[in-house]
Amino acid sequence: RLDPSSPVLSEGWAYDERNTRARRGDEIRLEAADVPNLELRWSFVFPGEVERRAPPIVTEQAVISGATGGLYAIDRETGCQIWRRPLLDQIRTGLVLGPDASGDGRLIYFGTITGVVHAVDFETGRVVWRNAIGAGHRLRAVSRWLIALTERFGPGLLNPTMLTGTPKLVDGRLYVPLSSREVADAVISVRPC
Repeated sequence: RLDPSSPVLSEGWAYDERNTRARRGDEIRLEAADVPNLELRWSFVFPGEVERRAPPIVTEQAVISGATGGLYAIDRETGCQIWRRPLLDQIRTGLVLGPDASGDGRLIYFGTITGVVHAVDFETGRVVWRNAIGAGHRLRAVSRWLIALTERFGPGLLNPTMLTGTPKLVDGRLYVPLSSREVADAVISVRPC
């Protein structure tokens, strides 16, 4: 389990509200002279990973990272997996950390290529909720196998919306920017005009 009180060292694409992407001088603990003395402490292989799209959340305890096959919490000291939340589609947004409903825990928010936004418990990796969002229209002229796939793999499969922009949590409300994958869907022969 992750400790919800573990201080956050890095979250998302930027370090602050101004979208700064570099650490301030007083935050840097590594000098140029230290680089030749660095040694690999551990490595972690994300099974089936083809491309990385989401920056990790780094706390004093763990690195939480989205991958093609799921969301992982990795111990910063040992490189061992603390928990894994399997997903059926690729995480395409940055990860956002926010308080849970009780105020005692944390949730990790993120979006996937199929237009599904997730809220996952920080401590355990358990899905608290997930919701397909977007344009609201679905593919209607489909075969039975495609409908069966939707029932099996979740609400986002036929959603023309994909999520690539990082959600933003402000005053308890999650804002989720939307993108469209309809340009890529145009090559699917059962896709209506």
